[in-house]
Amino acid sequence: MRMPLDISQGSHHEHPVYHDRNFYTGLDGIIVLGGDGTLLSVARRVDDLEIPILGINLGQLGFLSEVERQDMYPCFDKLVKGEYRIEERMMLEAQVIREGQVLHISRALNDVVVNKGPLARIITLDAYIDGQYFSTFRGDGLIIATPTGSTAYSLSAGGPIVSPEVEMILLTPICAHTLYSRPLIISPSQQITIVLKPRFDEVAVTVDGQQGFRLKAGDEVVVSRSACRTRLVKVRGRHFFEVIRDKLTVSD
Repeated sequence: MRMPLDISQGSHHEHPVYHDRNFYTGLDGIIVLGGDGTLLSVARRVDDLEIPILGINLGQLGFLSEVERQDMYPCFDKLVKGEYRIEERMMLEAQVIREGQVLHISRALNDVVVNKGPLARIITLDAYIDGQYFSTFRGDGLIIATPTGSTAYSLSAGGPIVSPEVEMILLTPICAHTLYSRPLIISPSQQITIVLKPRFDEVAVTVDGQQGFRLKAGDEVVVSRSACRTRLVKVRGRHFFEVIRDKLTVSD
């Protein structure tokens, strides 16, 4: 069983041991040492290879990681014995289109976010679903999240928690400047197109909070379910709602 240790240090200091993507081909699995940011980075790096990933939490929250530092050796024993299961998570694909040309394509396990820059004022975004106009959002931006990403930035912006067993796409406005703007859940087979209105130039699209692309007025961000899926190794038998209690509940 070939399972490399990926010792990337998260989204701000990424120095993976294996830079050659061809190295990952044919692996039985990858053990990731780090926090959520490290796991997200690795998931995108091998997004189309269907390699199972086991996360060992060396960070703070570690919501995506299966194993805490103190439990990793017993979990390794279970891994070797084959006492584990694979949980598949849907991903998103985002395209940036300018004047009919695709300039950028990326995939996300958590979310795709269109938001303003540090000095920009309120921005205006038109949203279309399957080519049909849905709404105009005014505020700091818009989060398009997977069920996995529902516990990340979307949750902080007031979005619901969604079980990863549910396939859907979640739209959550960021600091909306209207009273009626609420999170929206749509089918995973539907496509979202976000159009940046004129006179708003200091805006970017970010993927999993790690990759960014600067937008110009009139640009389109087209987001849909990706054909790729992230495969997470589960060895502890914990249910999603147990993780919610452990990670997101403030203790007395």
